[in-house]
Amino acid sequence: YQRRVRGAAGGSMAPKRKSRHQFPGFGETDAFVAYRKKHSLLPEQRIFIVSGGYRSLKRELRAMGWVENIDPTSGVFHLKWTLRRADVDDPPHDQLRDWQLLNHFQGGAELGNKSLLTQHLLATTVSELHVDSFYPRAYLPKIPGQLAAFLDDFCVSVARGKLQSPEPGQLELARQVLERSGRGLSPLWSSHEWEVLFDKKHPHRLPK
Repeated sequence: YQRRVRGAAGGSMAPKRKSRHQFPGFGETDAFVAYRKKHSLLPEQRIFIVSGGYRSLKRELRAMGWVENIDPTSGVFHLKWTLRRADVDDPPHDQLRDWQLLNHFQGGAELGNKSLLTQHLLATTVSELHVDSFYPRAYLPKIPGQLAAFLDDFCVSVARGKLQSPEPGQLELARQVLERSGRGLSPLWSSHEWEVLFDKKHPHRLPK
């Protein structure tokens, strides 16, 4: 069924369909219009910029009918995908439209960099947030106390592995270390105990 409207001359005509770009939120700039005209692009064709490699991404976008803009500094794109964070700053973010997509965002390093993310999680003051329940154990030696915490954790992990040890001295020592850990005692181990836990097949030495 297609609704028809009567024209001024008494005839009938189909209502003109609006392009998606004519709806609020999808209005394209004059630069987009000029680019489409220059490259003979259809209104529904999406435009992308990819820099830094990503050949498979380019191939998949082209297969879906997207068109590549080879100018990495151009503001004419629906999707811009770059290797470096700095490459998405041109054009400035405040000149982008809501429907333009980037694979980087301001402050993204706080989530994408493990050291920064760990530092934020360690500094959280939310009592209900148990970081160890969802985040792998991680330590930052540059923060006071973190190196000692890592060595304690490492020693406890080794002690758990020694519970199946055929060496009586290692087995008993492993039990002692785990008991201290369970009771929250400190220190968990001495230099001599460290050497005993690590047998001659694995000659670890206590870090200085």
